Amino acid sequence: RLKPTLPGPWTGQSGVYFIKPTGATRPVYVGSSANNLKKTIYRHFQQWSSDREQRYERTVYNKTGYLIKVIFCSAEQAINLEMYFIKRIQPRDNPIKYNQLILSLKDQQKAREQVREADQIEIQPEEKVPF
Repeated sequence: RLKPTLPGPWTGQSGVYFIKPTGATRPVYVGSSANNLKKTIYRHFQQWSSDREQRYERTVYNKTGYLIKVIFCSAEQAINLEMYFIKRIQPRDNPIKYNQLILSLKDQQKAREQVREADQIEIQPEEKVPF
């Protein structure tokens, strides 16, 4: 269950999210969702069937000990911001190679403006990730 302070229904929301261990200074993963943040984030905390696990290399996080930060924005902004933050932060668990991401100065400036304009919220689960 999500905390009641979360703005709007997460099911139809797009945005960028950061997964960070409690007490850490840097996120270990940056992702985006074009239309369903809840479902997208939820997948990082769930085991998949063995067939699916073999097709995708991914990290499954424990439901305790992590903070999630979300930047709510449009689907188009989410994709740009995800690339910007992956390049900038270089999270440990992102499968995208940082040197493959090329952001022009104009794209970087646009991403910084989008961050300032986006609604942001940090979720701090009391005992478990809120799903």
